[in-house]
Amino acid sequence: MSHTSDEQQIASIELTLVDEVISSMEKSIIDSQTRERQIREKIELLQNDLKQCKDDQKLEQVLSLINEFDEKAKAINDVSDFGVVHELFEQLKQKLLLENKKFELWHIAVDMLSNHVKEYLKLKWNINNDDDYDIIHMFLNWKTILNDDENILSPNYEISSNEKMNSYCQFVWNCWMPLVQDFIFKWNPSQSIDLIDLISRWKLCLPQQIFEHIRDEFIVQKSKLEISSFDPVLSAISIKELLNPWEELFGNHIKELYQLTEPKST
Repeated sequence: MSHTSDEQQIASIELTLVDEVISSMEKSIIDSQTRERQIREKIELLQNDLKQCKDDQKLEQVLSLINEFDEKAKAINDVSDFGVVHELFEQLKQKLLLENKKFELWHIAVDMLSNHVKEYLKLKWNINNDDDYDIIHMFLNWKTILNDDENILSPNYEISSNEKMNSYCQFVWNCWMPLVQDFIFKWNPSQSIDLIDLISRWKLCLPQQIFEHIRDEFIVQKSKLEISSFDPVLSAISIKELLNPWEELFGNHIKELYQLTEPKST
C-alpha cells in the first residue's frame, strides 16, 4: 500500500471518529433540551388534570404539597437550604407513589426537583473547584430518598433501549449530566487531571448507568479520536501518558485503547 493510501485511510478513520464523538455529544445536548421541554409540558398537563379532579381531596392535597415544594425550592440560596425541602419531598414520595399509575406524579415531582437542583448548580457550582463536597453530600442525601425504588422505573427516561432509569438516575441525568457533558465537550484529552478528579470525587453519587455512559460515549470515544490524530513528533506527551491516568477509573476499557496505538507508538 502506498504512503498516500495510508494517509487517506488514516484521514478517513479520523473523520469517522470525529463524527461519532460529535454525534454522541450533540445527541446528549439535544436530549437534555428535549427533556427540559418535556418536564414543562408534563407539569402543565398535571396542573390541568388535577384541576379537573377538584372533588378528589387526595389529589388536592398532592397539588398543595407540590406547590409548597416548588415554592420552597425556588427560595433556596445555599446548599444547606435543601434540608428544608428534604422532609417535604419525603412526604411527596409517600403520597405520589400511591397515585403514580394514574398520573406518573412521582416522576414529574422528580423532574421538578431536578430542575431546581440544576438551576442551583448553574449558579453556585464551580465544576473546576474541588471544594464541592457539600454539594456531593447533598446529592448523597437525595440518593437515600430516590434510590430506594429500584423497581419504580421511569417510562420516559432511558440511556439505552435496554436500560430504563430509576428515580435517582433520572435525577442525576437531568440536573448534573448536562453541566458535566458541556465540561467534557471542552475537555482536552492531553490535560485530563481536572476531569479525572471530577469523576473520582463524584463516583459515589453516580448511578452505574451514567458512569458507564460517560466512560463509553465520551472518554473512550474522545480518546480514540486523540489517538487517531496522534503525532509522536508534535505531541507534548506520549499516548501512554495520555491513557495511564484513566486506568484506575476505567480499567480494561482504557487498556483496550492501547491496541489502537501500536502502529503509532515508537
